[in-house]
Order: sequence, then structure tokens, then C-alpha cells
Amino acid sequence: MRIKNNGLIIFMFFMLLNNIYGQENDAKSEFTGTTITKSFGSFSIPDDWVEIPRYSRNGKYFYSHKSEQVSSNMTNISVEIGINPYKLDDHMIFRYAILRQLLMQARGMEVGGSGTFTKNEDPLYIFTIEDKVNNVTTIQYYIIGEKKHILIHVTDFHNKNITNVKEVAQFITDSFIWN
Repeated sequence: MRIKNNGLIIFMFFMLLNNIYGQENDAKSEFTGTTITKSFGSFSIPDDWVEIPRYSRNGKYFYSHKSEQVSSNMTNISVEIGINPYKLDDHMIFRYAILRQLLMQARGMEVGGSGTFTKNEDPLYIFTIEDKVNNVTTIQYYIIGEKKHILIHVTDFHNKNITNVKEVAQFITDSFIWN
């Protein structure tokens, strides 16, 4: 029985490593963008996206397509820094803590996740929550730093005029550089 359990643990370990390290961050971006500089770092947003000052405050910055009407159900992306107790080398423990929290909060919804690295070699975890009842998709991109992280949070209401919000979020993630 002990050999069987150890074999299962080793198999799960390699599967996890494959999911985290085996993915290529090869999203091809055709965006031109504007570089945004904040106290925590810089990133780019596509030229047809704008900051929504009405919702941006306390270090959390909201962006949406310029064609979106500012409302409570507009598709948007927010960018903010978070502080956490985890060293950069412990990013997998951070991932587990976030996943556990999301699973508790998203009861009855589909939750998925993946891991890779940003173009700047920072650990990156992506969690997707599908709310089929309300037709809303939430995607959280966590860029991990030393006892800090950047959260790029997508709220997609599936509005017809924004069909590329995932690509825009990936563009922001790919361009992020810590200060």
C-alpha cells in the first residue's frame, strides 16, 4: 500500500510540474498600447481601452473598452497590487491558498486554473470562474513577487462589443514590469 501511495504522490507531483512549467506563454498579441506607470510597476493597455476613474481608487485601477458604457455590468479589467506573507520561492503555496479561497467563494460555479510564467519570468497563476446562472466569467491573473502580487482581474459580462477581453488581459500581463 505504501508503494502505491508513493507512486500516486510522485505521479501527481509530475503532473503539477507539467501544468506549471510545461505551458508556453505564447499568446500572440496584435495590440499597440499605451504604457501605464503606477507605484508598483508598469504595464500596457491597448490603445482602444481607457481607465475608468469613477471606479479606480485605493490603488485599484479599472480599465474598459472605450465603447463600453460605464455601468455596473460593463466588461472590465482591474489591476492592483496585493501584499501576502509568501516568499517568491513559495509561490506554489500562495497558489494553493488562492485556489482554496476561490473554491470556497465560488460554490456552484465552475473553477479552473493554470500556471505558467510571464514574459519577464515571474510566476503567473490564472484562475477562471464561470457563473453560468448570471453569464459572467471572472478571470484572475496573479503575477507573483516577493511577499507581493499583482492581480489582474477580468470581469466579463459577455457584451457583444468586447470579444477579446482575455487577450487584452494577457497583453497587460505580458507587459507587466515590477518597479
